[in-house]
Amino acid sequence: MKKLLYLLFLSLFAFTACEKEEEIIDFTADKKAPKVEVCHYDATTDRWETIEINENAVKAHLNHGDFLGDCDRETYVPDDHFEYFLMYEGYDDSMDNSVLTKNITNIKILDIPYDNPGACGGPCSEISDITGIEDFISLTDLSFGMVINTNFDFSFAPNLEKLRMREQEYLTYLDLSHNFSLSHLYISGAKNLTTLDLINNTALLELNLEISPLIVNITSLDLSNNTEIVKLILQSIPLSTLDLSNNTALTHLEIIPSPTMISLNLNNQNNQNLSYFYVSESPNLTCFQVDDVVWSIANWTNYYTYSKNCY
Repeated sequence: MKKLLYLLFLSLFAFTACEKEEEIIDFTADKKAPKVEVCHYDATTDRWETIEINENAVKAHLNHGDFLGDCDRETYVPDDHFEYFLMYEGYDDSMDNSVLTKNITNIKILDIPYDNPGACGGPCSEISDITGIEDFISLTDLSFGMVINTNFDFSFAPNLEKLRMREQEYLTYLDLSHNFSLSHLYISGAKNLTTLDLINNTALLELNLEISPLIVNITSLDLSNNTEIVKLILQSIPLSTLDLSNNTALTHLEIIPSPTMISLNLNNQNNQNLSYFYVSESPNLTCFQVDDVVWSIANWTNYYTYSKNCY
């Protein structure tokens, strides 16, 4: 019995010693690690506070709406009409080309007025520059109209789900590679956009691209990785080929081909589940691959010659 008690005592001592050693190691590591200043939001008190945290905790803080720097940090907003809109929405209180970052960092939905003369009393319809949007890091839904900004990298909003960009004639660069939750994308008028990379946007459900039929530069579109798409609308995109064979979830397809399109592969084993199908007449679209030639002839326009394999 004494021997058993002795063994139990040794085990308890060893376990306690390990716990203490781990605590010392963790404490030492935290003490030596660099500290980073962030503005932290406490939801229980509804207050912001500048704190210092271990650098390896920064990502977790940023993910729930905190931001780097002290809580007096300001976001530069050069467009007076955009700032007026932010004032109208209650996020700012003076016209000084800036807004307190903490007032905008937790906003999830932002619908910036466009082509609406009566929006927030008038000035909001004249917004032409949305510089400052990069500090809206919690956005899940963003909509805006024509602006002079040419480049957009939306990695600042990793939780973005819906993005609507209307009449983007100045847009030349768009980076959505870090927006893994993006499910709805609408872009119109982006006649100067040369590429659109959607490889990483595997959660995409709806894609609507409407480009000027006169001056366009997107000549290829890879949707092979976007297998969850259910609604696809393409208008006047100068593609020569379009392969939708991997897009097995499609139920709505609307394509107005440009004269450059010669091949469309819709052999995705899902043709009969398309509740809406429209591909306008295009004289150069000579290769149209489908699941079932007989079924396509019976249910779709006879303008095209359908085939299981054009090659």
